[in-house]
Amino acid sequence: MVKWLNNDNLNKLMKTLNPCMAVGGCVRNHIMKKTFNDEVDLATSLLPEEVMKLAKDAGFQVIPTGLQHGTVTCIMDKDVFEVTTLRVDIETDGRHAKVEFSKSWEEDAKRRDLTINALYSDLDGKIYDYTSGLEDIKRGMIRFIGDPDQRIQEDYLRILRFFRFLAHYGQEHDVKSLESCGKYVSNLTGIARERCIVEMIKLLHADNFLFTLKLMDKINLWNYCDFPSPDFEVIDRIISQEKILNLKSSALCKFASFKGSVDDVKLSNLQKRNVQLLRDLPNMNCKKDYVKWINNAPRDLWDDGFILKGRLSDLSFLDIWKENLFYFSGQDIMKIADIAPGPKVKHYLDQLMNWFIGQDLPPNYQDLCVKLQGIK
Repeated sequence: MVKWLNNDNLNKLMKTLNPCMAVGGCVRNHIMKKTFNDEVDLATSLLPEEVMKLAKDAGFQVIPTGLQHGTVTCIMDKDVFEVTTLRVDIETDGRHAKVEFSKSWEEDAKRRDLTINALYSDLDGKIYDYTSGLEDIKRGMIRFIGDPDQRIQEDYLRILRFFRFLAHYGQEHDVKSLESCGKYVSNLTGIARERCIVEMIKLLHADNFLFTLKLMDKINLWNYCDFPSPDFEVIDRIISQEKILNLKSSALCKFASFKGSVDDVKLSNLQKRNVQLLRDLPNMNCKKDYVKWINNAPRDLWDDGFILKGRLSDLSFLDIWKENLFYFSGQDIMKIADIAPGPKVKHYLDQLMNWFIGQDLPPNYQDLCVKLQGIK
């Protein structure tokens, strides 16, 4: 039995819902000997109502996640499985599909996006391939199933998914698939921005992201997603610095190197703040600014900042500051200065921080307490 199938809850559910097979990313990554995040998607010829009854009777918590598309979530202990009834798409509008349930595994495979994502595995680890996905995995070929135009028109987000999977798993791309992406790229304007940025950040985690970004640039994809465009000169420098420093930049670091505002990009507020912090560091040229940056940026952003900065010899003095951060909070101010909550707390905190970052060496806690007493 395949190792990832050796899960008691998964075994129980697949036997309960027989005929039932694992499908998609878990099968693909097993074949490619890549890790995956323990998510196992299942397909079955049983109708959603049958899935819900059988799974519930077997002791699973059942959630009707998307009954109109045949999807039910089954939970046992900490294991979460999404089970979808075999189906065909009978009507699409580029974002949503009206489906009809089916008994055909081959028809279910053909309605999926890419050949490498349409592989099935039974409990014994036997692989079922209806779209030549195994051959494409051997070649490192990323291509749509059947007619690329049709696959893309069913869901325009598949354009971004094509590039994401190319970055992560591809060694070459199908020419017709790329041509179809360029043909329909303008339709990305109708896709939710949140969905687009999720695909982009996932893409930037890949080792082969640069080659993929250059293909995306050729079809002017940035014009239709409200993304800033890549600055390939800066990205080349990031890749060079990673090798020199033996560090790995984050996806957000790479995105921060893109040219243009991120105001309209559907990042979280924290992500936007971190992008701005990363963009600020390369423009700094004085010790006081660097020390303030170290104290404002979360630790997991430091390596990204140094990679973007490049000239790390300029920042060697920061080593001692990294071990002696400004550790006063508003609560400390109120307790030591004996003041009530309010604007005065921020005034004290700002004054203390400005003094702290202006010193030749990091002041200790006692130094800060003494200085605090002198602030008016």
